[in-house]
Amino acid sequence: MKKSHQVCLWAAFLGAVATSFAQEKYEENYMAEFRGGEPVGEITDGTAVFSYNAGGFASFEGARTDFEIGGTDMTWSIWWYYRIDGDTQEVKFPQPDSATYVGNTATLTWADVDGRGLFSAELVHVLDEESTSGATLTNTMTLTNISLATVDINLFQYADFDVAGASNDEASLNNDPDYIALTDNATANSINTAEIRAAGNTNYQVTVYSTTDPLVLRAFLNDTALNDLDNTGLPFGPADFTGAFQWDTIIPLDGSYAVETTYAIGDTCAPQPIDPITVDPDVLFSDGFDLGPAVPCAPQ
Repeated sequence: MKKSHQVCLWAAFLGAVATSFAQEKYEENYMAEFRGGEPVGEITDGTAVFSYNAGGFASFEGARTDFEIGGTDMTWSIWWYYRIDGDTQEVKFPQPDSATYVGNTATLTWADVDGRGLFSAELVHVLDEESTSGATLTNTMTLTNISLATVDINLFQYADFDVAGASNDEASLNNDPDYIALTDNATANSINTAEIRAAGNTNYQVTVYSTTDPLVLRAFLNDTALNDLDNTGLPFGPADFTGAFQWDTIIPLDGSYAVETTYAIGDTCAPQPIDPITVDPDVLFSDGFDLGPAVPCAPQ
């Protein structure tokens, strides 16, 4: 009975602060363009490099990143957003509380995301050089419920790719809604392709990169409106590519939820991601632990 009363009070509190929190995050995102100073972190494997750049966690559209093979950088930014039931907009993940970069593995952690008392998070990147002209990056985001009730959450991963280091990207949907293949047909070399893959996501969307258009991903993931990805934008290009995936879930009380995405650059394929994993302490067998559907690799 006591726990039930606590849950009701918790829900009422969250509803009361949602609007003011949304406005605060909107102002913070716009001011973030002018801040910097965050530490640099880098992982490597052979000639493959993935790094978070100085000032990147304060960038408007997400962390500034490099994903390189053979000295050619293929990304401008990769980052995560979320929206809790009752929020009026999407919220960019803040700078992590801690980060370690060891060999080919980076681990970023948040003890209490945005200090809301709802969930903690851990993001793990694993980098693999497949050849001197191809590399993969596996990204695993785990959210753990630290509140007194279930957490109804929408999760988004945003990616701005510049295939072959340029902005002549063309993209197609290799499997709906979780597998996007990119190429730069204007650049004839062995690193003019890339892939982004997810598993268990409900939606995707692709738009051009723009600093002025309010209808692109960069803008509406950071505005004050509630937005869901709408499964549009493909085929795309040639232009400057941005794409995102969306997951919708309820994290059980004392439970966790993990999603995986995989990227590839150059002449290799993105590994098949594992389906989302939901851990519920009240259920003997949790969901997940399976590979997504087998889909042929796009680069040939």
